[in-house]
Amino acid sequence: MNRRFFFLSFFSLLFILPSCASKKKVDVAITAPQKKIKHDDLLFRFMEASLEGLEGRSAEALKTLTQLVEEHPESSFFHFQKARVQVLLGELDQAVVSCQKAFELSPKDIEIQIFLARLLAEQEKYQEAAALFEKVLRVDPEREPVYTLLAKQYLQLKEFTNAVSVMGRLLEVNPDAVAAYLFLGSLYQNYLHHVPKAIQMYEATLDIDPENLSALGALAQISIDQKKLQKALPYFLEIERKVPDDVSIALRIALIYYELGQYPKAIERFQKITEQNPEAEKVRYYLGVLYESIEEFEKAIEEFEKIPPHVASYRDAILHVASILRSRDEMARAIKTLEEALKKNKNILEFYEFLASLYEEQGEIGTAIEILNQGIKVFPREERFLMMQGLLYEKKQDRKRALQAMEKVLKIDPQNATALNYIGYSYAEEGVRLDEAKEMIERALTSRPGDAYIIDSLGWVHFRRREYDKALKLLKKAEKMASSEPTIFYHLGEVYSALNERALAKRYFKRALEAWNKKTQPDKKEIEEIQRRLQEIEGKKNPS
Repeated sequence: MNRRFFFLSFFSLLFILPSCASKKKVDVAITAPQKKIKHDDLLFRFMEASLEGLEGRSAEALKTLTQLVEEHPESSFFHFQKARVQVLLGELDQAVVSCQKAFELSPKDIEIQIFLARLLAEQEKYQEAAALFEKVLRVDPEREPVYTLLAKQYLQLKEFTNAVSVMGRLLEVNPDAVAAYLFLGSLYQNYLHHVPKAIQMYEATLDIDPENLSALGALAQISIDQKKLQKALPYFLEIERKVPDDVSIALRIALIYYELGQYPKAIERFQKITEQNPEAEKVRYYLGVLYESIEEFEKAIEEFEKIPPHVASYRDAILHVASILRSRDEMARAIKTLEEALKKNKNILEFYEFLASLYEEQGEIGTAIEILNQGIKVFPREERFLMMQGLLYEKKQDRKRALQAMEKVLKIDPQNATALNYIGYSYAEEGVRLDEAKEMIERALTSRPGDAYIIDSLGWVHFRRREYDKALKLLKKAEKMASSEPTIFYHLGEVYSALNERALAKRYFKRALEAWNKKTQPDKKEIEEIQRRLQEIEGKKNPS
């Protein structure tokens, strides 16, 4: 296309569109496309700016418009166009200045007023924006979109009564204004928390426009919030009828069927979604969870295993598979699942943790520790691995390495209550560094003041320090909080023995043995010590 002809055609098109052009005529002949346009011609230069704007060269357009404004400072049109380009460039403050100048030159131009009000709203000058919008509506009350813009300013100012009033004024102008009913519905629902009134507004919207998706969606969400799933379902089905390809709506319907216990319908929905959207891994994950909940475990595993390693739900899917297999006592298969998963993705810390726990349950403590070592190489500052490792060393009766692991935890987190308690209690058990043990356990107790086991540890430290009254007070408190814990009974037995209350000591030692007998994993070393102490109290010789 001839460049000159394009400029002239585009210029004509501009003035067909709504604008805030100055009433002054531009003294340029445009009737004859054949006329040669000089480069210093006003029309040509404005067209240059317009073309630059169309081509995405807003900075060049701004430069041209700035020159035009300097040469024609009385032109509100050029000031306004400059403001619009400045907005494109993100120069909001400068755009306000330009638009305010345009407004000064053409104070009755409604388009300039609306644009300036919106700029002020972007700058969070809601009161000034509202005043301008009010001015527009006084001059032209038929401008329906301005009512919504004005009401939004009142919302920002928390002047909810004014916002309601503005929408009432819109309904006076147009009783069928859907925008007013929708706005009022949202206002009553989200700001005034008057749900019945919100429902009334949304239903009024549907009376005018039965196809309105916003109203249907809002009523559906209100029903969900009220836990009225049966009421929400028809709204979602209606939305689905209008928007059949919206996966999120299909998913919501499937989840409602699941929550309502209508599992066949839920499964049918989930399967349809996955067939139509093979890459919808989150939906496949939900399908797996659904099969798991109705105890169709192999189908659940099948769905979970289809989820690829690069998606977010992969971690949870594999953990579900391992949990299902563990609950069915298929330990070898569970271990293999996690080992294969780690080959595909080494950056999921829960896989190391779960796998180590499975080996621990199998009695393979050394392998469990090695798995955690692999995890520590990937997550060197993961204190959970170190704590778990410390407890596994404790199980192996390797107190030295257990303490080393817990000390590493404290280097990462000096306030870790579990590590502080473990180290402090270990010192108390060995009867060494008791002042340090006391300080560490007291720090742990600051983090977890209601923890019966930490209170027990502190009581045990006082016992080792021969502060029996303090020990007794703390251990009795721990007993009330954990009334079936054998170690607390054992410790109380020792305190009563130290206080020479043999009958009470004997009673608590026996309670400790009874409590240990109920445990699935009794501490044989502690049980032997309790039996030895009972024999001493009863005056019997220690069998050796």
